[in-house]
Amino acid sequence: MKKLLLTILLPLSLCTGLRAQPLPAHPESAPEADRRPAVRRTELNELSVTAGASIPSGYSSFHFTTFSLQYAHTGLSGWGCRGGVTWLGDRNRIDRYFAIPLRASYLLGHERGGAKAGVMAGFEGGYRNDSFFSLADFLVALIPKRWEFNAGFTPGYIFRRQGRDRLSDDPIADRRFACTFDLGTRATIPVRRFGIVLGFTYSAYLTDNFVRPGDRFRLPRSFVSLEAGLSLSL
Repeated sequence: MKKLLLTILLPLSLCTGLRAQPLPAHPESAPEADRRPAVRRTELNELSVTAGASIPSGYSSFHFTTFSLQYAHTGLSGWGCRGGVTWLGDRNRIDRYFAIPLRASYLLGHERGGAKAGVMAGFEGGYRNDSFFSLADFLVALIPKRWEFNAGFTPGYIFRRQGRDRLSDDPIADRRFACTFDLGTRATIPVRRFGIVLGFTYSAYLTDNFVRPGDRFRLPRSFVSLEAGLSLSL
């Protein structure tokens, strides 16, 4: 009888011992790396104001001064859209040039907390630890954290000046409606909800708008635009 009981109880005790697991440690006692919140993407709405210059390829003596107000929305997948109003500065024979950029975009680096970290995180870290590595963290924080790639079209309308200077060799706009195809990229250095924006855009005019009056030389249709400004995450 004793042997029978031992035969039954021994396997049960072994199974109970194998299934017994230690209680999980308290979350506060877990390593810091394990308690970090999971990084996940979040929607981003951004309002930006930029200024820059638009220069035709191979014809640097003629350029536009640009000012742009744009709104961008980025979804959870990183894909989004961008639109706004762009004013291209006054030239001798062009009074006003308004354009409406309409672009599809893809954004890298818009994880939760990215808009509020960046420079301020590195700045605070530099004061918490007085060391070379803290300074390095601050310098790394100056690297743009968000990179956007966009493509689309920009229709516009050119207002021609009535009185023209006959001695000027500035190109004139012989067509008022304009449209470009654009490929661009924007880098953002976040500072809390704000950001420092640097942008580069290559534009190809689908319409033939600009000509030099003296010899009727038509300007190249490709323009390169550089811009800088500020953004606000809404």
